[in-house]
Amino acid sequence: MRYFLIILFSLFSISLSYASDDIMDVDYNFIDTAFDGIKPVSDAQFNNTINRLTPQPVENTFGSKLRTFLFGRKYGTENTANKINQPNTDEEKDKIDIGGEKQAIENLKNGVYYIKLVVSIVDSDKNIIPMGNYKDKQVMIDDNPMLVFYQGYKEYGKLK
Repeated sequence: MRYFLIILFSLFSISLSYASDDIMDVDYNFIDTAFDGIKPVSDAQFNNTINRLTPQPVENTFGSKLRTFLFGRKYGTENTANKINQPNTDEEKDKIDIGGEKQAIENLKNGVYYIKLVVSIVDSDKNIIPMGNYKDKQVMIDDNPMLVFYQGYKEYGKLK
């Protein structure tokens, strides 16, 4: 029995030594290039795809339920109840601020910044500003430019 276990263990270790070359032969460069070649999708392309893949609602009659059961649902119809009013003119499109981009640009012009602290900071009043995401406003206090750190409406500290 002892010889059998020794032979089995040696065969297992030999097979692992040959298999380890195949297991370790992995190209990890895909991590750096995983999203290369992906093109952004426009809103019209996204909406067309969603409309194409959205099933048509089934009427509450025996015939339509039987047709749906036998042949499946119909796809590609636009549901008018959920239709979003799309702007027609360029002026209407300019008024829409998708994602708050225009508001973010105005905030940057007015001295409002959004930052993430990865370490805690101690300000001049010996208050600890903990790690986290903050909205910073640039203000003048006693003729000194200061950054005031906010989370919501709560002020966490000031830095010169």
